Amino acid sequence: LREIMEPQLAALAAEMGEARHIEMLESILEKQGQTTDGIELRKLDHEFHETLAAATGNATLYELAQNINRSLLPPKTKIYDNRERQVISLEGHKRIVDAIKAKDIEGAKAEMRAHIARVKSTVF
Repeated sequence: LREIMEPQLAALAAEMGEARHIEMLESILEKQGQTTDGIELRKLDHEFHETLAAATGNATLYELAQNINRSLLPPKTKIYDNRERQVISLEGHKRIVDAIKAKDIEGAKAEMRAHIARVKSTVF
C-alpha cells in the first residue's frame, strides 16, 4: 500500500506543503540523524510519513497514513536496528524533503519511490 500511496503523498506535499510542514520534516530528520535506537527511529519514521501526509492538507490521507503506521508498529521493530537501513532511510528522507522544498512534484514522487525500494531491499 505504501508503494502506491506514498509517492502521491510526496507529490502533493511538494505542491501543497507549507513552510511549517517543511520545518517539521527537517526537525524529524535532525532527530533521525542523532539516534541509532531502533524504537526511537521507528517512531521518527512514522512521524515523518504522517507529517508528509499532513502536508497534503487532506485529512483522509493523513488518517490513512496513521492507520498504515499503526498496522506496521510491533512486528517489524528489529528492522529499525539495522544500521544500513538507518542510513538508507535518513538519506532517502533528506532527498524527499529537498524535492518538497524545491516544489519539485515529479522529483518528490520519484524520490519516494526510490526510498521505498531502497528500504525494502534492506528488509527482504
